Amino acid sequence: MERNCPGDRGDTHRVAGVPSSTAQTASIQRFWRGQGVSALTLTPLAGYDEHYYVVLDRVFDGGGTVLGVDLAQSPPVLQAMHTARQSDQMAISPTYQLLRDRNMAPELRQNSVAIAVPVRAGLGTDEPDAFAGWVVMGVRGQDFLSQTLLDRGQGAVQVDLVDPAGAGKVIATARPGHRAADGALTRKRGIVIGQRRWQVTVWPTTELLNTTDRGMSELSGIAGIALTAMLAVVTGVLVGSRNRAFHQVEQATAALRQDIERREAVEAQLHHLAFHDQLTGLANRQLFYDRLTQAVDRGTVAVLFIDLDGFKEINDARGHHAGDIVLMTVAERLRAGLRAGDTVARFGGDEFAAVLESLTGIADARAAAERVVADIQQPIDITGVPARVSASVGVAVHQPGMSVDDLIRAADAAMYAAKAAGKNRYLLASTR
Repeated sequence: MERNCPGDRGDTHRVAGVPSSTAQTASIQRFWRGQGVSALTLTPLAGYDEHYYVVLDRVFDGGGTVLGVDLAQSPPVLQAMHTARQSDQMAISPTYQLLRDRNMAPELRQNSVAIAVPVRAGLGTDEPDAFAGWVVMGVRGQDFLSQTLLDRGQGAVQVDLVDPAGAGKVIATARPGHRAADGALTRKRGIVIGQRRWQVTVWPTTELLNTTDRGMSELSGIAGIALTAMLAVVTGVLVGSRNRAFHQVEQATAALRQDIERREAVEAQLHHLAFHDQLTGLANRQLFYDRLTQAVDRGTVAVLFIDLDGFKEINDARGHHAGDIVLMTVAERLRAGLRAGDTVARFGGDEFAAVLESLTGIADARAAAERVVADIQQPIDITGVPARVSASVGVAVHQPGMSVDDLIRAADAAMYAAKAAGKNRYLLASTR
């Protein structure tokens, strides 16, 4: 296994990985940095078309981070990841040897496995959740399971856990005492863990046999039954260890999902605050300008500039709370009176604006302005006492050769002309 794999420092890392093409690397890096992983630098391996980057990691023993590394050159880990994605279930890799073990003396080396779990992001629709990546945990077999085997074997048996598909590689072993010479007492059982079949083998120790005064021939039958029971216990413990490990991975997956959801919620909140008026929830100037810039390229577009008549008097006489009620009520009436695809914005104070898209002609803009004037002049209830405001509206329809700024200035000028002409009306901007 190459150095860039999780678990290269033993069972010390739990990581989250995402798939990527070479061309997507930069955009994925920007996305995850935007999610708060500011130190992330993705390092694609040369010679690979597909990459599998570590975008989040958790280090358990103080070892170095593997953040940003590419797992593309790690076949055992990739096999577990692909199996997990195809089956949408947890999967365990074939047995492999970590780089740190390769550099050790032969008697100190351990075989290891990686546990992979697919992660799916909810889309908030009836469509299936989209595949987002994996949580991968690398574990050193002997460190992970040997004490369990010793404890449950009670020092009376020797146990081997082997990966038959991995050229018979021993994953973990417990070798207390001295093995009894009677091969007839050996017990074996297959166990499926993470869509991979392992083999458990149990041998009695001479210490187990010496606990009775009976001779070997008399004990063989009883010992065989006892070892079969012991094998069932050890197998059950291994399943329990697997389940505990999977539970840890499931917890990490859930934490990752929650972390992503929290980040997305914060990002959505920040985005909303950056582009919306806090009092009314309408678009602000920046979002209005962005929407208008996009709309002029899609068809006939008009802009309404709306200034309230009589708002200052209410605000001064009845206080800011009354003024806020007026502004929020006007915002609701504008949203209700215009189409869902139109953008309604508050520019500040008592100034509002709207982008009207996909118009069939100037008559649509006139009709929208008439609705705005009629809706806003209706009484507004403020703690049981009605108040009235009206609207002066300027209407400008985009003409060939007009820039966005030209369109905004034309609507603004028409609004002031409407106010000068007596208020509570709309005027169409000059087309010259």
